[in-house]
Amino acid sequence: MRRVTAERFKDGLHQAAKRAQRRFLLADYEELRARRRWLRHDPTAPFEEHVVPVRPDVEQLREILVFKPDELGDAVYALPALRELRAHAPHATISLICRPLTRDLYERSGLVDELATFEPLPRPFRSRRRLRATLEGLPARSFDLAIYLKSPSPAVFPDFLRVPARARLHPLDPRMRSSSVYRADVSAWSDVRKHQALQQLDLVGLLTGRAYTFDDVVFPRFDWTEADGRAVHELLGDRLSRPFVVLHPFAKDETRR
Repeated sequence: MRRVTAERFKDGLHQAAKRAQRRFLLADYEELRARRRWLRHDPTAPFEEHVVPVRPDVEQLREILVFKPDELGDAVYALPALRELRAHAPHATISLICRPLTRDLYERSGLVDELATFEPLPRPFRSRRRLRATLEGLPARSFDLAIYLKSPSPAVFPDFLRVPARARLHPLDPRMRSSSVYRADVSAWSDVRKHQALQQLDLVGLLTGRAYTFDDVVFPRFDWTEADGRAVHELLGDRLSRPFVVLHPFAKDETRR
C-alpha cells in the first residue's frame, strides 16, 4: 500500500510539473497554433502558392543516427517510421541508440545496421558519461543526420544535442530548442493530436517528403530466434495451440491507445 501511494504521489508531482511547464510556455504554444492557421491553404486566395520545403537531401546522407532511448511500447510505435526511413535511405548506414530493454525488438526487426544502448539517468553528468560510452560503441564517429525519433519529450533532449552530427531533425516544440532548421510539425501541441505512430511517421516525413495516414502504419517482418520461441513457451505453455492476440488498452496518454 505504501509503495502504491508513493508511486501515485510521484506521478502526481510529475503531472503537476508538466502542467506548470505548459502554462509557462502557453504563449509559445499559441504562437505555433497561429502559425498553423496562417499557413493553412486558402482556395479563394487571388494568388498561387508555391511552397519550397526545407529538408535534408536523402541522397547525400551516408551516416544516420536515430536517437530512441524509450520504453517498449514507444519502440513498437516507432517501427513504421523506421521502416520508411530504411526504404528511403537504402544506401545509408542507420545507427540506433535505444534502451537495453528494447534492443532485442530492434534487432529482430532488421531495420538498422548498428545498435548501441543508452540508459538515461536523472543526473546529467552521469548521463553524459554513459552517452559518451554508448557513442564509442558505434563504428561512426560523427553523423550526417541525427533524428530525435520521439514524441516531444524534453527529458533526454539535451543528450540528443550532444550527439556529433552535421544536421539534426526533431519535433517542433517550445520545450525543445536548438539551432536546427529541420523541425517537424508532429501535431503534439495542436488541438487535434494524432496517434503516436503517425507522429513518428510525420517526423520522418520531413525527410521523405511524404504525408502519412494509418494505411502507412506497417510493421516489419520479425526474425525471431529459437531462444525467443523457448521464452514464449515458458510463459504460455500449452496455451499456444491456436493463434492469439494481445491487447493493451490502458495506455495513459490518448495518443498511445
